[in-house]
Amino acid sequence: MTKYISSNDALIESLMKNSNKAIAALLLCSVMLTGCGALKRNKSLETSPESEVPVSERTVGPEFVVTAFPYTEPADVAWQYQVIYDNSAIWQYDEAVDVNFNRFLYGVMDLDNDGYLEIIKSGCYDSVYQTTTKIFEVTPEGTLTEIDTSLFNNDINAAPDLWDLDEWYSFVDENGNLNYLVINIINREAAGIAYTYSIMSIQDNQIIYRPVCERVEDYGRYIYYDANGNEITKEEFDAIYASDYADIIEYKMSMTWFNEVELYRIEESYNGFRF
Repeated sequence: MTKYISSNDALIESLMKNSNKAIAALLLCSVMLTGCGALKRNKSLETSPESEVPVSERTVGPEFVVTAFPYTEPADVAWQYQVIYDNSAIWQYDEAVDVNFNRFLYGVMDLDNDGYLEIIKSGCYDSVYQTTTKIFEVTPEGTLTEIDTSLFNNDINAAPDLWDLDEWYSFVDENGNLNYLVINIINREAAGIAYTYSIMSIQDNQIIYRPVCERVEDYGRYIYYDANGNEITKEEFDAIYASDYADIIEYKMSMTWFNEVELYRIEESYNGFRF
């Protein structure tokens, strides 16, 4: 099935819907795949930050097309559910280890489309809105291996906001890798909000994370940057955002999260993972 969506508004709304959910759930944060800690925007905001940006400053772009991804579901996944469950001590929240975070959710998916499931653990701390995410993948030998997320885990401001994100947009690059469009939002308090638009994928047991462009609110004015941190004009930013971000979208994926470590929850989560 093919679905046409307005490129900017629908994408922003979907990628930022996690923040509105956090409000409705009384700040009960949920999970996704990052693995760092990044200062998040004020969860008390009742609307998406993008809706507060003047129309003249919003990103622009033509419509993009979302089609069904040709995902090949593994013939037998029951044993993978069991592996994930049997190794829950590795990925579930442990207050003795996860000392900087106090809320976690989990999700099961196959982000790299290789037939082996991943369990994603994502958490936050409810007073400073830092988030963290770790990913573990089932191996052919029946164990769990941790995906290397150091590319954004080592920088407190680098992680994308994947928390409770249940709609993901993606595309396949020239090398056949499935990539996901993500946003990192940082609340700079009185100065305003910064948005970093990036692309993320799993390759060779490692998260590959590539910033595309950034828009920063600075006391009422907006400053724009390219992937290398060079200041650019709004017109240049819009062109980069369209050609290297919004317009390359091919697929839309749904996700289901859980917070109870039960075997049936793992199965339910994967059943909710659909392109």
